[in-house]
Amino acid sequence: MSSFDEPGANHRNALAQVDDARKRALTAVSELRQAPPPAHHPNLAPTNSDSGRSAVLCTQAVMDYLLHLRPYRAGSSTWNIDFGTVELPKTINENTDDGGTFGRSEPKMWICRQPAVPLRTVSQLIEAANTTIQYSTNHPNRFDRRAGPKEPNIPGSDERQLPHGLKKKWLNGEIKLTEAFERAPARSATRADGGEDGYEPASPVTVGTNSKRRGSSNIEHKVESFKLVFPSPTLLKIVELADEVAAELNLLAELKPPNKEDAEGF
Repeated sequence: MSSFDEPGANHRNALAQVDDARKRALTAVSELRQAPPPAHHPNLAPTNSDSGRSAVLCTQAVMDYLLHLRPYRAGSSTWNIDFGTVELPKTINENTDDGGTFGRSEPKMWICRQPAVPLRTVSQLIEAANTTIQYSTNHPNRFDRRAGPKEPNIPGSDERQLPHGLKKKWLNGEIKLTEAFERAPARSATRADGGEDGYEPASPVTVGTNSKRRGSSNIEHKVESFKLVFPSPTLLKIVELADEVAAELNLLAELKPPNKEDAEGF
């Protein structure tokens, strides 16, 4: 593989491709900054709305700039920068087209993965961008409190922590809530599946089945899909980082750096 600092046609061609990708990335960031504030969560783009599609396209344009640089990442000390972690909401409200009512009422849908997305290198950042994030009603914590038997609250207890089988028996009136807690095994704060806070992901609707299915408790489960995106201040930061990588490869010596106005952290 030829180096970026080689003179000749290969270098000029690589420079032209990177320059074009950079211009498209900056144009995308500019368009996203001029758009109205999204109704959805800044890191979740609904797949069924214009604002969601715009966020996906802009995020992809910035990632394309990085993709043009990735084959030469061995020559960059900036590539392994740690971006930290994106924390996605564990729950959203059911029947929202754009996820815009996060927290407005009792959450009804749970994320189908661990909510923390680590971005330890630029490569992880590229892989995470525009991945599909699903939320589903098919979660052990989903139940209607009004359907359960009326019992006094038990201090220091939360019925949502009950195993699904015991919770179902309580909701059906087969056992008392106190008995359900007596039968429940002790739960560790750290799960064996790697969840640091004990979060148990929801189950998405199986591919190839109907969008609604009935579970063991005769509840119609639903799923909504989003794309993991980044807001315009974050995308601008990423473009600046890509410029640093390209500068290490002697590509951007004569190109104007992006405007840093209103740039914010991750």
